[in-house]
Amino acid sequence: MRRMFSACAIALVLAWPGSSFATVAITECGQTVPKDEHGIVQNDVHCDYRCSGDRSIVCAYDDATTCERQDKGVCGSEEVVLEPGAVLSLNGHAITAAFKRSPILCGTAEGDRGRCTVKGPGRIDPGTHGVVSHTGLDLVLKNLTIEGGGWYDVAVTDGRVTMSGVEIRGGYTFGIRARRGITLVGVAATPLESIESDGDIVLDGVELGGLTHVATPRTIRGRKVVLHSGSKLDGHRVLLRGAMRGGDETGPVGEVRGGRRVKLVDSEVATMGSGTEPQLVRSTCQQSYVLGGMGSWQVCTQD
Repeated sequence: MRRMFSACAIALVLAWPGSSFATVAITECGQTVPKDEHGIVQNDVHCDYRCSGDRSIVCAYDDATTCERQDKGVCGSEEVVLEPGAVLSLNGHAITAAFKRSPILCGTAEGDRGRCTVKGPGRIDPGTHGVVSHTGLDLVLKNLTIEGGGWYDVAVTDGRVTMSGVEIRGGYTFGIRARRGITLVGVAATPLESIESDGDIVLDGVELGGLTHVATPRTIRGRKVVLHSGSKLDGHRVLLRGAMRGGDETGPVGEVRGGRRVKLVDSEVATMGSGTEPQLVRSTCQQSYVLGGMGSWQVCTQD
């Protein structure tokens, strides 16, 4: 009777009210959340390198002998794998990457389409990446923390990256790279070196670090973006509303470059370059310059 009650209790915990998703209990690295299903992490998960022929045998990064010597296949890293449409709930737990790897891999088959979603609360501890898709799936990250020792990419895909309520902590990080566009809402991104895309970039309630370079050949749209000395936004068009300096800064900071157009509304920046005359609405800047030309636009206090 007690065993039957426990089984029923687990089923109830894993049920997802209001959703047709099947659920998968994630208790260890190497598991897969199938297409359109919902994985729920049950405990902190640490990924390792293991033998392909016997996952009970732990090997090491760049280990070419442990598994082969025992005729147990080859040594390879583990990830939690999400197929297209899958959702992973961290459920208050942490997933830690194997050395120099990503703890979460989205998509495995060439031609995969769609997106995968990772939801908090919880924490991702990256290796070289936090969440990655080698097949170009869109990555959606919500209400979680990404924390590493430094020198890692937070998210990488040829698709889109959408983050909301994400805090990026730890050492110096390479950044976020997504070919088809990036949207960040309520993201603390101060450790990032770069936010790069070939598509549009949207920043809403985002704090950029002193080394953060936001770059796209298309449009950057920002609202309530917090800048620090050294922050740089570089796009074909840059449209900012409510851009402001960080609380520890004593004067205008950050550089904005728009090859085609720059428009600032209720904003303050240190330096601004534009290919055409910029628009300033209740905004200030220290210096401006003409991209592809000479001189300034005579719109900033030190022009």
